[in-house]
Amino acid sequence: MNTKKIILCGQNDLLGEVVELFMSSRKGWEVIKISENTTLDQLSRAIQQHHPNAVIYYQRESTYRECSPMELIRQFPELKVVNVGLDNNMIEVYQQKKVWMNSVSDLLSALE
Repeated sequence: MNTKKIILCGQNDLLGEVVELFMSSRKGWEVIKISENTTLDQLSRAIQQHHPNAVIYYQRESTYRECSPMELIRQFPELKVVNVGLDNNMIEVYQQKKVWMNSVSDLLSALE
């Protein structure tokens, strides 16, 4: 079985510990935890080194973060980025998807 890797980027708090524990306890998953103070360049190097299936990061909405999901998707189009919003209990999932368009129905399928 291939191990799936996740980079977990966020505060060193209870939520981070719970997510790390939950994902690590799942068979076939490996969690690489890095600090919320990691710069975009450092996170990019970690992604290149570990080749994760996804990056999960969490922050308060009021906290500025250099590592935006769109920037990560631009640099790593195959990567799934999950942002956990601590202020509003929302999970945002970002992933680039390319679809070959042969007809208008392909466009409609991509939008649904």
